[in-house]
Amino acid sequence: MPDSHSDQSTQSPDQPFFRLPREFVRRAIRLRFGRGKNAMHNLPFVGPAPGKVGRSYWAVPKTGGAVGGWETGRALATIYLKYLYQLGQEEGGQEEAGHLQHIALDMFDGDYPVDMAQDARRGQACGFFSTLYPWLAIAARDFGHMLNDLDNKVLLEAANAGLNFDSEAYEASLSDE
Repeated sequence: MPDSHSDQSTQSPDQPFFRLPREFVRRAIRLRFGRGKNAMHNLPFVGPAPGKVGRSYWAVPKTGGAVGGWETGRALATIYLKYLYQLGQEEGGQEEAGHLQHIALDMFDGDYPVDMAQDARRGQACGFFSTLYPWLAIAARDFGHMLNDLDNKVLLEAANAGLNFDSEAYEASLSDE
């Protein structure tokens, strides 16, 4: 991601996931980890969402523009990979569903199909992502030990910075250069 404001960025060598220029990050929206018994439901992107009946596997506000969204998605994906790694370390943990297909559907508001084409697309997404999940889980389990070096607090801060990123002000500042 190009960063013309690198001297004012929130990135530091020990926090590679926090890259947005600080002066364009507002503090209004905060995702949080849950505290229940189900680890998947405790992830910061899982929870209630407006217009959704039941739990959403992508209860993330649509804010921050493309640049902020990229940072949010990147940080939340890393949190998910850490979850998969930790799940893989538990006896029988990988048998627990990773819900990747539900995450993908909820990202694009795929609640209920209203016609055959949407029903087909929903089936395709479920098949695609549920096939990818076991491969991601194995990779995270076997090669994810370095994920332990990443602090969930830093990752969540990066995700929240992306949600609160003022992309219009940032883009306006770039046009003056």
